[in-house]
Amino acid sequence: MKLLIVEDEPKTGSYLRQGLVEAGYVVDLACDGLDGLHLAQSGEYHLVILDVMLPRLDGWNVLSRLRAGGDQVPVLFLSARSSIADRVQGLELGADDYLAKPFAFAELLARVRTLLRRGQAMPLAERIVVADLVVDTLRRRVERNGQRITLSPKEYTLLELLARRRGEVLPRSLIASQVWDMNFDSDTNVIDVAIRRLRAKIDDDFVDKLIVTVRGRHGAQCMRPRLSIATRLTVLFATVATVVLAALGVAIYLSARHDLVAQDFTELENKVALIADLADGGAAGQRAQRLAEALGHHPDIEFHIIDEHGTPLFSTASPLLRKHARTQPADLVVRRHNWTLADGSCLHVLHLRQPLADGSTLTTLLAIDDARHAAFLQRFRHLLAIAIVTAALASSLLGGYVVRRTLRPLRALSDEARQITAGRLQRRLSADAAPAELEQLAQTLNGMLARLQQDFARLTEFSGDLAHELRTPITNMLTQVQVVLAHPRSNDAYRETLASCAEELQRLAQTVSDLLYLAQAEAPGALPSREHVALENVVDSLLEFYSLLAEDRQLQLRREGGASVQGNRLMLHRAIANLLSNALQHATAGTPVVVTLEEAAGQCRITVHNSGRPISADILPRLFDRFYRVMAQAWAWRSPAPSCRRMAVRPR
Repeated sequence: MKLLIVEDEPKTGSYLRQGLVEAGYVVDLACDGLDGLHLAQSGEYHLVILDVMLPRLDGWNVLSRLRAGGDQVPVLFLSARSSIADRVQGLELGADDYLAKPFAFAELLARVRTLLRRGQAMPLAERIVVADLVVDTLRRRVERNGQRITLSPKEYTLLELLARRRGEVLPRSLIASQVWDMNFDSDTNVIDVAIRRLRAKIDDDFVDKLIVTVRGRHGAQCMRPRLSIATRLTVLFATVATVVLAALGVAIYLSARHDLVAQDFTELENKVALIADLADGGAAGQRAQRLAEALGHHPDIEFHIIDEHGTPLFSTASPLLRKHARTQPADLVVRRHNWTLADGSCLHVLHLRQPLADGSTLTTLLAIDDARHAAFLQRFRHLLAIAIVTAALASSLLGGYVVRRTLRPLRALSDEARQITAGRLQRRLSADAAPAELEQLAQTLNGMLARLQQDFARLTEFSGDLAHELRTPITNMLTQVQVVLAHPRSNDAYRETLASCAEELQRLAQTVSDLLYLAQAEAPGALPSREHVALENVVDSLLEFYSLLAEDRQLQLRREGGASVQGNRLMLHRAIANLLSNALQHATAGTPVVVTLEEAAGQCRITVHNSGRPISADILPRLFDRFYRVMAQAWAWRSPAPSCRRMAVRPR
């Protein structure tokens, strides 16, 4: 039986997985809701053990999406939320059971076995077929194209994982966890070696490659053949060239055939003119003699000439043509026919009535067989086909060469980008040397690198400033404890030390709280709640709170304007309080501190204005850096501005 645990607490998930594995189950572990949903939708499990309070996507939404997608895998909720309302909500969403934390593992195991006995889950596939690869999961046998392939147990497990997850990119960490049940160390190439050995048995002896390593994404992928841009363009160019050349060849062939037919009818018309000249003058017997002498040496043309009384003057026509001549219409002038005979041959027929100089008429029927052109047309077709194939191959080869040569700047750009690492963020791509089509891409990437470099520098400075903030209380506690423990002390001395440590711990807790607020402010979607907030009410409550401090420092507090936003009330309150605290601390006595609220053009602006000693020019760029400490002062700038900008989303 295969189970899926979705639990964000590492120790709880690890212990659950260990206990269930020891109970004889195959267990996958996901640490957040999105990963759990992905595994549940893409894998085949007999039971899902699901927590409720999960990062990225909570358990309620995970279950709702599973049921909405038609997945009826049994789900057991395992959560610290133990109220009746939570239990009812979980069961109504489609859960099969609900167990509250803390729990006894024996009870959990009993519930798991009970759910599995119901047999609601779909069994795993006994045969997995990927192209010509067949994996028999019952007998643990592998065949490809009818050929038996011998694999070690780990190689078989790895292949089964890739086959079941075909079409997906599997990270190395997931492969290591599923196959070896351990976390993958990114500094080793164990997974690469395993994939290479498996590929040697599965792919090397076959034309179609099933296992593809996707570089840069730390994963192996089954059944995802990839084509390079050069190959795609070459194939596309070859296809287009072949189609165009084939169409051109067909057009040339049809044009040549049409010209030959036109030549045949032209020759027949010339013979008609000759017949008219020969038939003018003389008796009927003389006409027949002249026609026989002039036309008798044209074996490739059939003639049938009769006078106006129906008397044949000259005829070399077949019975079919003679029959057609006897059924001539009364209004016959000139008619052209293309006859296809039973043997497949084609006759071009010209049938007309000719007036003579003496007032009499002749009815003439001439036919010419196009078999004389058949050999030429056949040779022409063969030569045309050879020319088209040769031209298509040449176009494909030349097109491939041109495409690869054209893509050299892209490969050069890729080589440059590959050389940029965390220690070389100052390097930039050569946008000026790139073609016009790639110049914008290079400039965009350079802009991204500049932002990454700036953010990386800010992160480094933030880490140093944060370390300083944390180091101070930790150093205080260590020093105090070490000094107190150096010699025996009185109870009052120990009590005083504990109180001091508690004060430092409170300071650490406040720092951690600040970090949590900053993290939430950086992710608007992760805000605990959004509501309509009237900023004038928030500012008024803060002005009332700071009024005593303002009176003590001889400062006047007032608010101007009003605005409303959608945001988190607590974070807005905290951000404005931070601004006011700094303004009061550095304002000159006897001056006003004014909070201005403005709302215009879909934006809200909060301005806190005070009069005091100007901020040094070298500090201004760092004014909104978090945990930045001005070395010459005893206070630290902790700017809420980025948080405020993120929380105040839109006006009312």
